Amino acid sequence: GFNTGNSIVVLVHHNVCYLNGLSGLSIQHGASGAGTLQVKGYHNTFYHNTQSGTAAEVSLYTDLALLDFRNNIVSGIATRPLLQTAGAMSAGSYTIDYNCWFGGNAAPFVWGGGTGKTFAAYRTTFPAFDAHSINTDPKFVSP
Repeated sequence: GFNTGNSIVVLVHHNVCYLNGLSGLSIQHGASGAGTLQVKGYHNTFYHNTQSGTAAEVSLYTDLALLDFRNNIVSGIATRPLLQTAGAMSAGSYTIDYNCWFGGNAAPFVWGGGTGKTFAAYRTTFPAFDAHSINTDPKFVSP
């Protein structure tokens, strides 16, 4: 994960995160109001992380000024969420789209610390998010 208390832009792109103990991507920010955090994640693959603990494949533990999360593959284990945020996550500008989501627990989308939702319920609750994304097996094969 990444933890900062300063104003910063975090660019995460073209990575494969596989079998990590906790989240594939974990974004944390310092004290509330301590700077402005912008996170941009493009063309990443997060696969079967969260081998220990209760984290999600993608965990956002702070309110962000900007989140742009597009063209990623997120495939999780059956006992953990795929996307989890803490707090309302309402102050900033969020673009989450063109992703492939697969697996996770029965309600793999946990927004703002609330009750988890299925992919369909998440898209109904947040129609601007993942409008062009899919919820299907990415069909990875061994090299």
